Amino acid sequence: MATAVLPDKLIGASYLFFLSNESDPMLKLKEYVGYSFIPHMTEDVFELGLSAEKHTETYMAKDAPQLRLDVEKRRHDNVISVSMANFIHSDDNPDWRRQIDFLDDCAKTLEASGIDVLGTTVVAVADANDSDEDFKTYREAVGEPLDHVSAKFSGNIIRQLLGDLNHQFFFIENFNGTDLENTITDKLPGIVWSMQRLTREMAFFEDRLITIRSEKKQIDEDLSRVFHQKVGSALNAASAQVLEEQITQLSSMYSVMATDLHLVSDAVGTFDRDLATLGERTKEFGVDDDSFPRYRLATFKVYLKELRKNQADLRLSLDNTKAAIDIAQTQAEILRGSQGLALQEQTRELLDQNLILQDERASLQAAASVVELVVIFYYSLVAWKTVAVYGTVDLLSPLAKFSVIGIFSVAVVTLTHYVGASLHNRKVKWVPILVSGSFVLAALVVMALLPGTVADKAEH
Repeated sequence: MATAVLPDKLIGASYLFFLSNESDPMLKLKEYVGYSFIPHMTEDVFELGLSAEKHTETYMAKDAPQLRLDVEKRRHDNVISVSMANFIHSDDNPDWRRQIDFLDDCAKTLEASGIDVLGTTVVAVADANDSDEDFKTYREAVGEPLDHVSAKFSGNIIRQLLGDLNHQFFFIENFNGTDLENTITDKLPGIVWSMQRLTREMAFFEDRLITIRSEKKQIDEDLSRVFHQKVGSALNAASAQVLEEQITQLSSMYSVMATDLHLVSDAVGTFDRDLATLGERTKEFGVDDDSFPRYRLATFKVYLKELRKNQADLRLSLDNTKAAIDIAQTQAEILRGSQGLALQEQTRELLDQNLILQDERASLQAAASVVELVVIFYYSLVAWKTVAVYGTVDLLSPLAKFSVIGIFSVAVVTLTHYVGASLHNRKVKWVPILVSGSFVLAALVVMALLPGTVADKAEH
């Protein structure tokens, strides 16, 4: 019995993209494919590890033995692409509508299971001799009157129908068939995913830019208002609180602007890197900006310029905010300096007044000491005369009376001074206290003995 010949005419392919960290997509996809196809080879591409570079498995349609499906899995960075190439026998006609419906059903099955399908693509392949009629049929199968761009690639002509980049449609006119299958299952999925990735990034970054632009506009308005307040503000004590509040407000604005600038800079770096990847993958195409994929590259480059313009605007606003903070801090320092000078002047005046008071106090203390000396001298003399034998003190010479009472009075004044200073300073000054106390005691002894001695001499 002769072995059946596998269909070998490539009529197109379908692509599915999802994140490589998804655990269920391949098993769910295998389950759905198994409803309509049966595996022809023993290798099970669906159950191979996601880290594998490339795996292919052939399936045959259950209800259409002439339809062959080659399922291939590839990694693109953190994304897995599943390419399902369609083959028929050379004498059969392609059914692109079935191919489109099958891909839609696969995507719906995955999405119904909670799996995020990042994008889908349908590629149709036709012989160059029948390409015009086949292209018309394909566009009818797509169901949308889309415009298209085209380019030459590997000796063939590839057309892209313009529309949603998350659901792309291509039509390839096969002139020589050289490396066509490798192009469709290997090179083209990488290009398609790069365009879908950049499109998703554009949408994500644009949503973020809406918020950033709104914050920037508000900050620019607040910054202008702050600058005007500074022009009209006088550097006095009443403006200190205003300056502190402005510095706090400006610091908050600076923090927001710095965060926004970091986000936009990160977006510029990501978008620039992914755009360079797309450029590298499409370098075999022509340089005509109206052709595929240069048409898309031009759009992405325009958006990259817009991102960089937003980055430059944010950096300028950040610099202006920093300048405003520096101005506010400088004015605050000037104000503090002015207040410091005023405080120093007040302190100097108080010191001058204190010196005057100290001088007056010293004068008063000297006067008080003289008064105290005179009072003690007088009352000591009176007390001595009263205590001594009547008339004996009068027998003393004036010099003797003056010397004894003078020494006693000076010693008492000195002793009370040092005792008071010790109590005030809480530190006893023993030497002057003992010396002055000794003179007081000596004067008292003399005052007790001297009158009696003089009286005895007078009797003899």
